[in-house]
Amino acid sequence: MAHTTSHKLYKMKFLTLGNKALDKATIRETIRAYIIRELIHDTGYDLMDDEGIITGSLMDSFALAELGVFIEEEFDVYIPDPDLTVEKMDTLDLIVTRVMRDIN
Repeated sequence: MAHTTSHKLYKMKFLTLGNKALDKATIRETIRAYIIRELIHDTGYDLMDDEGIITGSLMDSFALAELGVFIEEEFDVYIPDPDLTVEKMDTLDLIVTRVMRDIN
């Protein structure tokens, strides 16, 4: 029983969108690259998974709206305006969790 539980914890979920195989790590790196390149405009910046993107003044609420559009276009996941908040989307971890929720 313990083996089955631990296997489930470490199992990588693979998703398909078009011809791309997506897993949580791929989604995370795709979003990280977009934020660094298009929203904070500093390709040398090392964005951490738990770093406050908005609370850390790396981007503002307008950029958050742009991120929502990118997520919808890239992953076919619609994030409604009430979910585009600092509380729900301030870190890469929170953003990826939100995207994974709708992909699964």
